[in-house]
Amino acid sequence: MSEATPASEIPESIGRNDPCPCGSGQKYKRCCQRTHQLQKESEKQSREPHQLIGSKTIPYKVYKVLTQVYESNALAFYYDLSHEAGPFRERYSEKSAFIEAVDKGNDAPVAGPDYELQHFRIDGHDVLMVLTRGQNDPRAEEVEIDVVTLRPNQIGADGQEREVAHRGFRIWDVQRQTLKKDDYNATAFPDLSKLGVSWKKVD
Repeated sequence: MSEATPASEIPESIGRNDPCPCGSGQKYKRCCQRTHQLQKESEKQSREPHQLIGSKTIPYKVYKVLTQVYESNALAFYYDLSHEAGPFRERYSEKSAFIEAVDKGNDAPVAGPDYELQHFRIDGHDVLMVLTRGQNDPRAEEVEIDVVTLRPNQIGADGQEREVAHRGFRIWDVQRQTLKKDDYNATAFPDLSKLGVSWKKVD
């Protein structure tokens, strides 16, 4: 099996029907083209998270940034908005892995146009943001729920402050659940115990 050629080594003039540079003998479009597109997407750097989210940025402003990121399909920047010590980065240690998961339909950025912001909940250093889809759609039998945990960049995995170049909220984790509409309506939000979310004990 031929090894994929790095995207940086692919000539700009290559056509979709040209032989793939990896030497597989297949056409480029049927071999490495999609991989190279994902690599190039992951390398895009239009701006840095701290340019939009700083130490004084409130959670609602973070939500608005996420809606803009979704609308522009800025997957590489969305990844950069995640906390380097959080569960999201544990699932996707490389930016290209997240972009590939989205490309395959296995994941997606939060705050899409079909989702409504329902609640914020302060939980220690973290802020939980609850987004839902389907609760106001009479045709929908289920409600899709995204629980987005935001954690300040300066707070590490142990809950202690750490030295960072830039402070401000980052995406710590995203939990996705689906509830029957009756169960959703019977839940006194922001009680998220049915979703497996429990609050930290107050010291």
